[in-house]
Amino acid sequence: MNKYRFTLNNYHAISHAKIDLDGITVIAGCNGCGKSTIARWLYALINYSNEFNSLVDKKLTQSLNQQINRMMRIARNLDSDNSRKAPRLKPISESVLKESMGSLFSDFSPDYSALLSAFENKVEFFRPLLTDDLELHLHNDSYVDWLKKSLGQEHSDNGDFIADFCDQSINDAIALSKKSEQAKQERNLAMLLDFIKEEMDFTGNLPEEMGLNENGRDLVSRERFIAPLELHNAVYVDTPMALSNFFSWDNNIWEKLKYAVANSRRPMPESARKLALRIRKIIGGDITVDTDEISPELRYRRKEDNLDIPVYEAATGLKTFAYMLRLIENGYLTENSILIIDEPEAHLHPQWIVEFARILVLLNREVGCKVLLASHNPDMIAAIRSISSAHGTLDATRFYQAEKDPESLRYTYKNLGSDIEEIFQSFNIALERIKDYGS
Repeated sequence: MNKYRFTLNNYHAISHAKIDLDGITVIAGCNGCGKSTIARWLYALINYSNEFNSLVDKKLTQSLNQQINRMMRIARNLDSDNSRKAPRLKPISESVLKESMGSLFSDFSPDYSALLSAFENKVEFFRPLLTDDLELHLHNDSYVDWLKKSLGQEHSDNGDFIADFCDQSINDAIALSKKSEQAKQERNLAMLLDFIKEEMDFTGNLPEEMGLNENGRDLVSRERFIAPLELHNAVYVDTPMALSNFFSWDNNIWEKLKYAVANSRRPMPESARKLALRIRKIIGGDITVDTDEISPELRYRRKEDNLDIPVYEAATGLKTFAYMLRLIENGYLTENSILIIDEPEAHLHPQWIVEFARILVLLNREVGCKVLLASHNPDMIAAIRSISSAHGTLDATRFYQAEKDPESLRYTYKNLGSDIEEIFQSFNIALERIKDYGS
């Protein structure tokens, strides 16, 4: 099985974290020790290093569409009758880019010819609008001056400044496409971090000491990165409340989870079918998607009495099993995936805590999906260890405890292997303090 190690040092509450991931990894610690920080950055690093090429393409398409939008605004302010054609200057669809991808063996980079051709067509449509309009106002110096400045040609002495603008626009687009191809070759870490900051809406400083290692090979250096060879996607669940019926446009993680539970990524692995059946048995029914709504709606259909309700109206504990079932069925959890969950036990009955722990162990053993779990619940931690031992996966199950440095007030994550005694000692300390609450 492929082995990974994620490191994050001297960042926020974390002094030092070196987390091994080759099966099920549980990180434990008090509130504010950085568990969610580890989860978010691991999720971001895996997903966006895998999606880097697509993000570069997206940025290129956005840049060209900004140019088109600018031309459209200028065209709408022309006095010529031809300006009525301006609404035809629609943005380039991202599907144009997807359709223009070249052969894998063509320099390992996309063929942007279709994208550039689409942009050039927009420019060539814009050219006669400007030319015809200019002919109507050749004797109006103020209008000609307005048009020059609008095109960024105010310093041009060339009488055919419109041709200069059009040629320059096309040349700029070609230069942007070459820069995009170069970015894919260079795989600059600073550019990746900028994408992560934008996509995840991270604020504040970025980590200066962060790394990911795959089977002994470092994937991140100070300047460059490479995507994992065998780890293709990460799924992060910080709360089952992400499946609520409320919009969450300001939460990228929630939106991606809601998309994943409603849309297929690839066929469900055959190794996961028994696991899906097990989840349906636990919840006594099924989770389906109703596509008749304006947006896809998850529904819980109980087998015993044919109860049919939206998942957002179901108990929060049921939502935990709902997202797990849908992620498995939609092909988001495979041997090339990692599932990252913050405190899944928070909304579960003790019996369901054990059942969910069993699902996680089987997900790793049967499907090969890696799991990173943040928890401070003794039942969940004990269940993970006991069930892993029973199923023969304890050698790939490890626990980490966050220990506070009294001087720096930051936390170091200690690798406990499969021993959970120190974690339980920290729980016992917390329980002892209950005696002081009444004093």
